[in-house]
Amino acid sequence: MTPPNPYRIDGPALISFSGGRTSGYMLKHIRDAHGGTLPPDLVVACCNTGKERPEWFDFVRDCSEHWGIPIVMLEWIPEEPGYQIVGSNSAARNGEPFEAMLRHPVKRKDGSVGRRPLPTVIASSCTTNLKTRLKWKYARRHLGWPTYTNAIGFRKDEEHRATSALKYAETGEIVVFPMVDVGVTERDVMAWWAEQPFDLKSGQYEGNCDLCFKKSAGKISRIMRDNPELADWWIKVEAEAAASDRPGAFRDDRPGYAAMLDAVRRQDEFDFGIFDDNTSCPSHGCTD
Repeated sequence: MTPPNPYRIDGPALISFSGGRTSGYMLKHIRDAHGGTLPPDLVVACCNTGKERPEWFDFVRDCSEHWGIPIVMLEWIPEEPGYQIVGSNSAARNGEPFEAMLRHPVKRKDGSVGRRPLPTVIASSCTTNLKTRLKWKYARRHLGWPTYTNAIGFRKDEEHRATSALKYAETGEIVVFPMVDVGVTERDVMAWWAEQPFDLKSGQYEGNCDLCFKKSAGKISRIMRDNPELADWWIKVEAEAAASDRPGAFRDDRPGYAAMLDAVRRQDEFDFGIFDDNTSCPSHGCTD
């Protein structure tokens, strides 16, 4: 008896496309498992925080055009239903959804109302609100799915992330990881993309979110060296938080973005602390 194909997913299902190589690999293999055309009840969605790299938008477009797959792009908004559908031309490019989420008043544990704290590696409110919960709202409110399958593009060598991600499943979500089931590794993904007619035009170290605080300080420094202007937004957001009643840094185990940029400009050796690169994001909406 032939074992079931993990890429042949029954709908209703949301294909969570991060806009990176790994989730792109998953998307193409799900498409192929359905004979080259996704059924109407398999919907592909990606989320724009406003801090995605320019190459990310090009890659989303290329995947859609080369494979003939509609890809819904979502952004966070404070008004109901909590999301908006955008195109590459109307999508935010300067962190607007991210900032709007941080500035939107929230009720704190002590009952007071104020700005949301900056996200951290442990409490990644940007991933939760700008990605995972955003797609859940879209599935429930726009598509009308009380229960659905959510396919996430984690590889076999990221199985620990898949295990953690199950804890973050939203109500009605049945989370599956077809690449883990098949046994796909990063080497498999990169070898496959080397044979494709197009590819994501950014390095593996660059990721999707330009200077995401979950990156190692070494990676951030390398990116800052090439594009120091990318630090401006992150420095501004940390400064605004420090001037308020919120903690003024995304991380407390290493210097902030202003100090890192200063070190890069001086080209000094900089001690980022023993915790650098030891902690990764446990959530299931951030890939690549």
